[in-house]
Amino acid sequence: MSIFVDEVSKMIGLPLEEIRSEYKLMMVGSKMIRMSGYQKIISYQREKVILKIKNDTLLIEGKDLVIQEMEQNEIALVGQIDKIYLGSSGEK
Repeated sequence: MSIFVDEVSKMIGLPLEEIRSEYKLMMVGSKMIRMSGYQKIISYQREKVILKIKNDTLLIEGKDLVIQEMEQNEIALVGQIDKIYLGSSGEK
């Protein structure tokens, strides 16, 4: 691993496995979220979207959530985004 990645890992306090994860999440302003590397949409409602990622689920809660763009493993959601968290949805 490069010295740069080792230093970044130490500075932000995350293990290398987390930095090299297979999914990326980016907030664009306060009304858009872009994600790459999700595996599938488990649930889609205007108040809650659940995405399957490698070994977990990503939950996005808010109001008027709409899929603006969707490609093979990338998605962009717009709307009022209130919470984003990792957690089990009860589905596999």
